[in-house]
Amino acid sequence: MITAAAQNTAPAPVTSAPRNMEQIRNTKKIQRNQAQLSHDALYNVHVLAYDSNFIHRIVTYPDLSVICYNPDLVEVFTSLLFSSTDQDKPTVTVTYDTTFSLGDFYVSVLLFRETEFDPSPIVPLAFLLHERKLQSTHDEFFGHIRKLCPQLDSAVDVVI
Repeated sequence: MITAAAQNTAPAPVTSAPRNMEQIRNTKKIQRNQAQLSHDALYNVHVLAYDSNFIHRIVTYPDLSVICYNPDLVEVFTSLLFSSTDQDKPTVTVTYDTTFSLGDFYVSVLLFRETEFDPSPIVPLAFLLHERKLQSTHDEFFGHIRKLCPQLDSAVDVVI
């Protein structure tokens, strides 16, 4: 005799099983979109900031700017900075570049060369999402980076 519990655990018919990974991704996307409280991009950025440790500053007025970084990578970067007494460490190379317009915004990336590995890979340190290419927005970003990495002020062999 089959009990009611056994009937509820019977496998689903083969026709309802997903056919491929794309179908699974689409199903998950539909479920995520239905669960969202809002489809507003700024609201979703704030939710992401609360849910993750990647977005660290959001300014919406007068110009939108979002500063993002991984704190673990910042620790790796600051460990590469050294004082004038360390003669055997290589020069730390830092690069900053802004993309072309990606729709309604730009992305600026601060990169550094990780000299602890061979070959030395280039690693993204921080990102700035912004509406317009304004000097004040970039100044605010670098001010945040200086507060985040005060060792930059006294580092000797750093090339930007």
